[in-house]
Amino acid sequence: MLSTRAVDYGLRGLTHLARRNGNGRTTIAKICDEEGIPKSFAVKIFQLLTRAGILDAVRGPGGGYALRREPTEITMREVVEGIEGPIVLHETALDGDPEICPGHDAWLEAQDRVLATLDGVTIADLVKPKGARRNGGSKNGKNGKAAKKNGKAKPKRKVSRKA
Repeated sequence: MLSTRAVDYGLRGLTHLARRNGNGRTTIAKICDEEGIPKSFAVKIFQLLTRAGILDAVRGPGGGYALRREPTEITMREVVEGIEGPIVLHETALDGDPEICPGHDAWLEAQDRVLATLDGVTIADLVKPKGARRNGGSKNGKNGKAAKKNGKAKPKRKVSRKA
């Protein structure tokens, strides 16, 4: 699974709305201007998020977008799936035959871990300052914690992409 720019823009728009939560609706033009999101792209993304039950949209004067639920109730998984559809790392994770696919169990475990991680991070978590997120800011208290040794965080692993 490769997260797309649409998911990034969707998360940026939702965190913008979360910071304003309770302060009325915001126009898509304002969100796009402040977050650096192309408006034509944002319109499509916000339509998907509205259909997914994440956003509330009102047209006309005084209209705009607002979160339909509290930021603590909207998970990253909902956002990704609302924009991209179901998250599937490999087709064998869904309905593969373990007798045919030697990697079935590994794919299934990886799928479960990715979904659990995305279920454990809410829009409210993403609004928190970065240090607060890394130090147990998620619902389950595990995501994003930097492992420390001798007072220093371990360096992040670099992921290489092979063609």
